[in-house]
Amino acid sequence: MRGMSEVPEPLWVLTEVEKLNLSLNYLTILPPAVGVLESLVILNLWENQLASLPVEIGLLKNLRVLFTYKNLLTEIPEELSAFRKLEVLSLANNLITGFMDLLHGYGQPKEDEPEPQLHCSHPCLVFMHLSHSNLWESIADRIEHLENLKILIVESNCIPSIPKTLCFLTLELHNVDCNDIQQVPMEPYQLRGLKKLAFWTKGFTS
Repeated sequence: MRGMSEVPEPLWVLTEVEKLNLSLNYLTILPPAVGVLESLVILNLWENQLASLPVEIGLLKNLRVLFTYKNLLTEIPEELSAFRKLEVLSLANNLITGFMDLLHGYGQPKEDEPEPQLHCSHPCLVFMHLSHSNLWESIADRIEHLENLKILIVESNCIPSIPKTLCFLTLELHNVDCNDIQQVPMEPYQLRGLKKLAFWTKGFTS
C-alpha cells in the first residue's frame, strides 16, 4: 500500500491480520477502527503525516512492534501504556514534546498490597528509537526500568549528559550521536553487555 491519503474501509474486516504496513503514504488520520484489529502484532506507520494516534490503538493488546517514525505526532495517547508485549518502539522524527508516563502504569494490587503498585508498562521492550524527538528528558530518569532494553537510539536530541540510570541496563547498542554531551557517568564500566557505542558530539571534554 503506497501513496494513499486514507486507509481503505475494507481493511477493518480483516480482524485476524497480524502485520499491517501503512508506511510511505500520506495518511493524516489513523481511524479509530484500527482498534478492531486485535490480532495485530506489527503496525508500521513510518513516514506519513499523522498528527495524532487514536485512543483505540490501546486495544491492540498483542502488538509487539510499533513504528511511527517520520510523522507529525505532537503527543501520544496514554493508552500506549497498555502494550505489555511491545518489543520494538520507534517514535523518532516527530514533534512530540512529552512522553507522559508511558514507561509506567499501575497493576492490580496483590492480596498483601492495599493499593496498586507502579510497574514498568513495557517490560518486553528491547528496541527503542527516539532520535529527533525531544523525548529524552521525559524518560532519562526512568529508563532503568526497561530491564530488557538492548538497543537505544537517541541521536540528535540536544542531550547534555549520559544519565547514570543507563548503567543499570544491559545495552548492546547505544547511539547518542549528534548531541550536546559534556560528561559521562562515573560508572560506564557497568555497561557490561555494550557491544557498540555511537558517540559523536562537538566540544566534548572528559
